[in-house]
Amino acid sequence: MQGECHEDSYHVNLVINILVRFPEIFTVTYNLDSSSFSLSYMISQKLSRENYISLCRQLEENLEAYRYFKKKESRKMEIRKKSLCGFTQLEIVLAGDSLLGNEIALLTSIMRDHFGQDLICEMRMEENDLADDEPASWDDLLELLLNRNPGNSTKKLFAFRDSGKVYVFDK
Repeated sequence: MQGECHEDSYHVNLVINILVRFPEIFTVTYNLDSSSFSLSYMISQKLSRENYISLCRQLEENLEAYRYFKKKESRKMEIRKKSLCGFTQLEIVLAGDSLLGNEIALLTSIMRDHFGQDLICEMRMEENDLADDEPASWDDLLELLLNRNPGNSTKKLFAFRDSGKVYVFDK
């Protein structure tokens, strides 16, 4: 029984690591059955239709170019926009395959460059703020966590950060 609890925690650790590593990500939803991710970002402004279309094109083109150069298959990506009282929530849904840290970093970097200070982030990390004890390869860590298949009843994890804490729920 104790071993099962340890095995069950790998996917929880995955979503926690994503939120800790990328403070710009507002929420993460990970569907274990389909290995799909939903990353949401919160913007402190209402996003115009033109700006939204431009951003979608930029995200799709950059992710496609990244996957082409890495010789990986194309991935279906869906971008959803939701306006909430002058704020905009953008949700990027990536279906199937395993999501790699460099892809998350690329998407987050584009969001950061596109919105600047309007991208809501719990804390702003500078290049020199990265810890010296980070794993040698973020991709290797994510691959390790993604490839764990404990065979438990957990099907979908939802995680968010609030006041320096990460909360993970089994939906």
